[in-house]
Amino acid sequence: MEYVLLALAGYLIGSINFSIVLTKWIKGIDIRDVNSANPGASNVTLTLGLKWGVVVFFLDVFKGFVPVFIVRMLFPDQDIYWILIGVTALLGHAFPIYYKFKGGKGTSTYMGVVFGAFPLLGAILFVLLILTTLLSDYIVVGTLFLIIPPPIYMIVSGKFHWISIVLLTSFAVINLLKHSNNFVALYHGNEKKVISSLKKKT
Repeated sequence: MEYVLLALAGYLIGSINFSIVLTKWIKGIDIRDVNSANPGASNVTLTLGLKWGVVVFFLDVFKGFVPVFIVRMLFPDQDIYWILIGVTALLGHAFPIYYKFKGGKGTSTYMGVVFGAFPLLGAILFVLLILTTLLSDYIVVGTLFLIIPPPIYMIVSGKFHWISIVLLTSFAVINLLKHSNNFVALYHGNEKKVISSLKKKT
């Protein structure tokens, strides 16, 4: 019963999409109809500019961080509990019940889940995300340095239940698949650059 309640709570929280809510409120547009059509922080950055992209990013991070952190504090020895609520929050973001199951890729929320579950690793990966994005000028490149390491850390550390590892690894694969169009565009030189897009907005 505990697993069902945690999964339901995580999914309903994750289904709240701040990029859709804010862009409709600020500009009266649907973020799913512009640029990459992805309802996430990166598309908000490309569409509305860095300020609102950062706002959405941190709201999505917060959405992943809070439930995982609370459950980890309540059940520090039950890593399945906190990984479960985190992964279901990620699934809610990617397939939200409030928006006909058409959501974002979940990268920012994934960052929040990592912060909640592994604070030090989360801080390191946040720095890597920023640095690799700025150096490469592509958000999708920075995403790789965020998505892949956490499951590897869980396996190598030997501290986590195999179910927790499978749960997080499964979503990491889903996230990478949802980025497949970005990887193809990057390969063909058609992926939008961060800095040049921001310059156009200013």
